[in-house]
Amino acid sequence: MTASSSKHQERRQQKQRQATKKKRKQKVTWLELAPVLAIFGITFGVIGYVYCMYGSTFFLPPGYFDYKWTAEQWREHLDADGRTMLLIGGPHKSGTTILWDAIRQHPELSSFGDSFDTGVSYSEGILMQSVYPKFGIGMEFRRDNANKMEGLGKYALANENLVHWTEDRPEAKQMENLALLMNRFAPFWDNVNATVLVEKSPPNAVISRFLDALYNVNSTSNRPVTKFLFITRHPIANAYSHEKVLLGQVKFNHLLENYVKVHEYMINDMPKLRNRPKLVRLEDFAMKPSETLKSIFEWLGVDSSDEIVHDILYNKLSRPVDHDPNAKYRKIWCEKKINKANEAIKAFQKRLSKLKLGYDIVGWCDGYSFDVDEKSVDEFQEF
Repeated sequence: MTASSSKHQERRQQKQRQATKKKRKQKVTWLELAPVLAIFGITFGVIGYVYCMYGSTFFLPPGYFDYKWTAEQWREHLDADGRTMLLIGGPHKSGTTILWDAIRQHPELSSFGDSFDTGVSYSEGILMQSVYPKFGIGMEFRRDNANKMEGLGKYALANENLVHWTEDRPEAKQMENLALLMNRFAPFWDNVNATVLVEKSPPNAVISRFLDALYNVNSTSNRPVTKFLFITRHPIANAYSHEKVLLGQVKFNHLLENYVKVHEYMINDMPKLRNRPKLVRLEDFAMKPSETLKSIFEWLGVDSSDEIVHDILYNKLSRPVDHDPNAKYRKIWCEKKINKANEAIKAFQKRLSKLKLGYDIVGWCDGYSFDVDEKSVDEFQEF
């Protein structure tokens, strides 16, 4: 073999070694990138999921879409043209969302869009604003929330001065707070000039007097602009519905206690509101949706014709009304073969009966939801 051919072969082997080394290096580089690419994939997947749930608003700073109206402009706007602020509340998991979804379909009413439009769960106004507390709603699974009386199923068990806001709060007397609230909500109403503007948040049940004062602050109108619509549900079904969401984080007896406290604040405050409030049971709405909606629209003073009601229930509602929303929870409760003589149950039934909601937990398994006549709830509608 000549010297030149030997050198040529050596150069060729060296190139092969370099090529092999380069390939190995490339392989190692891609292996090193794999975790980074996985992280990027997960991140974009989460961002995509959140976007699909809450839209672009979720990623924007609070107040990005706020109106810039003055308090005086909002006062004049609310007092004009017989406008009404309809505020919906009640215990969480009691049917506020399905009732709201039906009501907002009325052509004379304007409400927030769905969560994709508002960027908050169930389009609840309380989660969008900064004037009054959110009571830890939406923060139930934070590590530091376990021992706090905040969030679903227990927020009403906190000290009354923290939960039960009334017209005595200084925040209720400040016009700038009215402007803050209305400027935040306005972009999410599909028609800010509608006859009835709707806002739904379950905790409205415990701060109704505060909201009543704030929305009417410095009003020169001879009529209040606010009306309150409350909805409730059988306490056992309500507690089980909470358990399903909270994954056992809150004890069953605490869920029942929270239910009672919410209703005590709500019912005791109802006679003190400026306009006659209306209380609806989910079971009544489920069994007689047409009659219930018609009654609500009549109370609001808007078109309550059969055509409007039928169109809402059968053409516009996002999901059909379940005629027995408590069935699965009643089955769970009754299969436990609860001792009707249990002192704890008897004591709770006594407290429940004082609320005059008409619910019965002792006879629930015998097919009775109510312990008084069907007119019991109407007592709260006649002040």
